[in-house]
Amino acid sequence: NVTATAARLNGELTDDGGDTTTVTVYWGDNDGGTTAGNWDNNYSLGTQAEGTFYHDVSSLSSGTTYYYRYYASNSEGGAWASSTESFLTKPAAPTNVSATDGTHTDKVVITWTKSTGATGYKIYEGSNLLATVGDVATYDDTNAPAPTITAGSAVASDGTYMAHVALSLSGASTSNGASRTYKVVAVNETGDSADSSTDTGYRGVGSLTYQWQMSAGDSDASYSNL
Repeated sequence: NVTATAARLNGELTDDGGDTTTVTVYWGDNDGGTTAGNWDNNYSLGTQAEGTFYHDVSSLSSGTTYYYRYYASNSEGGAWASSTESFLTKPAAPTNVSATDGTHTDKVVITWTKSTGATGYKIYEGSNLLATVGDVATYDDTNAPAPTITAGSAVASDGTYMAHVALSLSGASTSNGASRTYKVVAVNETGDSADSSTDTGYRGVGSLTYQWQMSAGDSDASYSNL
């Protein structure tokens, strides 16, 4: 019952002494112990019978440890719960998720802004979990689709020139790697955050060079560089 901004504070009244008993809950991001004035927040649940009860709180900060304690009172006096309980809210979703667009030929680099209270991050491509990493803000997707090269066609002149053979290349082209869509989820010991916003990225094509070769004879074999 703990999310990034809300939680259910459970308690139990074990013995009301046979008298009408009022219960108050105290909570905050520091342990106020058994002094009401040391707590940041409080709320009276009114009269409670013996047994379990709870109070839902909201507007909490994500990735933060909170403490709470119940106090019960009736005409005979009052008593604090035997101990203070604590819980950690889930982290908020990472922000500023960005994937590189052709910056690298061998990978897509995904970066994000960390979430408070997160101990790790899950990186997804669509709905597929790519990796779970620690307390970092970057991940390299080296399995992103590679860019492609279309070789084209080589043409050599046949008897046009007495002193040489003219060589030309046509139809050569390149394409970036196929795009992938990424999202990041923050995690801590309580659970996972909501999904981040998404961003697309792809591997780019580097500078191309060409090397002409010729065969040793009139066959498609035994090539050497010109």
